[in-house]
Amino acid sequence: MNRLRKIFTLIVSVIMIGSLLGTGSIAEAVSVAAPTKITATATSDSVTLKWSKVSKASGYRVYLKQSGKWQKLKSQSAVSYTAKDLTASTTYTFGIKTYRKSGGKTYWAKLKTVKVKTKAMPDIKTPSATATKDSVTIKWDKVAGATGYRVYQYKNKKWVKIKSTTANKYTVKSLKSATTYKFKVKPYAKTDSGTVWGDTSKAVSVKTIDPTKTKITSCSAGTTSVSLKWSKVSGATGYRVSVLEKGEWKRVKSTTALSYKITGLDSNKEYSFAVRAYKKVGTKVTWYTQSNAVKVVTKAGESDLKAYRIEKYKSIFSSDVLYIKMSTNDPDMGTLPVEFARKNGSLAMKATLEGMDARIVYNKKEDKSYMIIDSLNMYMEMSKEDMESMDMQSIIEGMAITNVGDITVTQTTYGGKNAICESYTDTATGDKVNYYFIADELIASERIYPGAQTEKIDFVKISTSVDDSLFASPPWYYINMGAMTNS
Repeated sequence: MNRLRKIFTLIVSVIMIGSLLGTGSIAEAVSVAAPTKITATATSDSVTLKWSKVSKASGYRVYLKQSGKWQKLKSQSAVSYTAKDLTASTTYTFGIKTYRKSGGKTYWAKLKTVKVKTKAMPDIKTPSATATKDSVTIKWDKVAGATGYRVYQYKNKKWVKIKSTTANKYTVKSLKSATTYKFKVKPYAKTDSGTVWGDTSKAVSVKTIDPTKTKITSCSAGTTSVSLKWSKVSGATGYRVSVLEKGEWKRVKSTTALSYKITGLDSNKEYSFAVRAYKKVGTKVTWYTQSNAVKVVTKAGESDLKAYRIEKYKSIFSSDVLYIKMSTNDPDMGTLPVEFARKNGSLAMKATLEGMDARIVYNKKEDKSYMIIDSLNMYMEMSKEDMESMDMQSIIEGMAITNVGDITVTQTTYGGKNAICESYTDTATGDKVNYYFIADELIASERIYPGAQTEKIDFVKISTSVDDSLFASPPWYYINMGAMTNS
């Protein structure tokens, strides 16, 4: 992934080049606009302002109106600002002024203002809820300044008050089993001028326990078997174990025990199992509620531990139609979401680095490459000669698995699931490379450099269906690298 690092370095360089253009290359009238939109979000002691980015602006100055006068808070290039240490239940007026520096002068736009009132008290967090078969206990964090709380329940398509309490928990009783209920909590404070209400919490949804529903307590896999254990259901005379096949539950075994071992399964394969209790009286059978399904992957057998998948993915990476979405954990760059695509010989890459979205697109027909910086609303047009250090063809081909030394295959786990790890040494670099598979699907790769640094890639999706959005037209404003070089 060394080429990826070069790409990200070039992305940062683009921003620097764009900032250095200034007014030296293009003659234009100096003007600056105010933000078209400002939003204000308040808590009890702070206000966060966000505003639309203004093209060609050098920065923004934030103001607060106090005693009829505008007070400067901060000058910055960012498009958000948080004012802190404010007073609850108070209305504030803020202003944003855009400015642009050019030719040693500073040009200002008109002041854009917004009014906002801070909340009466801090927000209440979403309550937690635990259930029995006929009750629900709701708990919530105490809110600073609150003297009490009102509990609401959703009934008959409306929220109904069920309790006011000074405690931070309440138990609702006499409920139906196996039924979903919703609750909210609203804090309040008694003051000399009356009751002040805080904002209502988000709703918490909870389902009372179904006493007839089986609960699987343990699930462990072997190479060709899976062992299940479940809790006892009161009144049940037996339990049926089922497996999901082609979207339908098929009977595996009926038993009076609280455990069963399913045998004769395929190795290195994902299965879904469920257990359902029943009661039999004479010839009459009453079926209870089936358990939640559990998914499990059987361990790999000797026949699975063969290094054939690397050859398989070589062909996928080298195909002309390709879409890969992955998350890398680069030792230098940290976690990066990256997408690659290939279509009809054209190549594309999309990445997010430090909050900045960027794309690189190579158009085979025109033999041109574009560096697109979405957050700056611009792109750079470059010829192949300008991109000697960033050959898109080599980047995609670099994803193919090459320079493979002797391969070893072992049974392991990845993400808590049974997995196969295929390892080899890159004969060109000496790096150790691991590929992880679950149920014959490539889910991750890992490269360990001689200095012990590790780069991991989680493959979110690999398919032969290209996401056309990666090849979308660039934004309207662009810098022609060739023109800059020649001028």
